[in-house]
Amino acid sequence: MCFSSLWLCALTVASPPVSAALLPSGDTLDGDGSPDDEDSSASESQPETEQSDTAPEPPWWSAEAVELRNERRRTERASGAQSGDRTDSNGVYVEATSLLFFNAVVVNAERWVGKQTAISMGIGRSTKLMPFVSDEQATGPRVQVHGFLGPNARFEVAGGVAVDREESMYERSDEVSVAYTATPTIYAGFRRQPAAGGFVFRVGVGWVHTHTFGPSISLGVAF
Repeated sequence: MCFSSLWLCALTVASPPVSAALLPSGDTLDGDGSPDDEDSSASESQPETEQSDTAPEPPWWSAEAVELRNERRRTERASGAQSGDRTDSNGVYVEATSLLFFNAVVVNAERWVGKQTAISMGIGRSTKLMPFVSDEQATGPRVQVHGFLGPNARFEVAGGVAVDREESMYERSDEVSVAYTATPTIYAGFRRQPAAGGFVFRVGVGWVHTHTFGPSISLGVAF
C-alpha cells in the first residue's frame, strides 16, 4: 500500500499530463501542479449589480415637472417649425370688420389640427345700422374651419357658422324684436404666422358675422 502511494506521487511530479488524467473531472492543475477548483473561485467572485445613474422624475405637479414638460414642448415645436408643421399650435386673435354701416368684432381662440388645417371658436358682435330705418345687433358664438395654401400657409380660406341672439329696433317703433339666427360665414385672405409661434396678422374679406361683411383685419399671438 505504501509502495503504491509513492509510485503515484512520482508519476505526478514527473508528468503533469498524467496526473491531470488521474484527477477527477472539472479539476485542473495550476502552475505548481496542484489542483485548481474553478467552481469555488467563480462562486467567490459574484458580479456586482450595476446601479443606474438616472434620477427619478419629479412629481407631475412640481415646478420641475412643469418645466420639463415645457422644455419638451419647445423642442417639439422647434422641430415642427423647421418642417412647417404647426400641429398643436394655439392662437388667440381679435378680428375687426367694417364696411360703412356694417361692423363686427370677433374674439377668437384657434387650434391647429394639421399642417394646413385649423379650427377656431369665438364670440362676436355685429351691427347693421341703417339711418332713419333700423338698428340691428347680433351677439353670439362663431365656429370656423380654416384651410391654408402655400409652403408657408400664407393664403387662408375659412368657413363656418355664427349662432346669435339678434335684436332689431325700427325707427318708428319703440319695440325691440328678438330672434335667434344661424348665419353661414366665409372668409378669404392672407395670414402671417410663424410656425414656431409669435405675432399673428390676418387681412382679408368675408362675411364674418350675422350682420357684417367687408374687409377684415386681425391681430393676435400664436403659442
